[in-house]
Amino acid sequence: MAKREYFKNGESFALPINGTFYTDEFAPEYEESILAIALYDVSGAIVTASSGTCVIAMSPIEGQYQGPSSGSATIDLTLAGAEATYVMPSFKGPQIQGRIVLANVAGANSARAFIWRN
Repeated sequence: MAKREYFKNGESFALPINGTFYTDEFAPEYEESILAIALYDVSGAIVTASSGTCVIAMSPIEGQYQGPSSGSATIDLTLAGAEATYVMPSFKGPQIQGRIVLANVAGANSARAFIWRN
């Protein structure tokens, strides 16, 4: 069964549109992960950003982060609207934590991102 792990801003799942964000530490029993991300306006509707990137990395050991096994580590957030067309980066092997960096985002008020783990 898949498990969803959220990136957080403190205790909130709503992320500011620029910054570095982490998940809590993962349980060790999952060995495949993919990233999903969406951007929102002030009313909570998914929007398409006019610019911005999300860079994803996962940690197999404390203090070390690596890019995905397949797909790009950098997502063009103009492709992450309600009809998303970005390729979800995937990771193979055990991981203990996820990190994303949102940069130069315009046309959105907040973001939500999570890791699906199998």
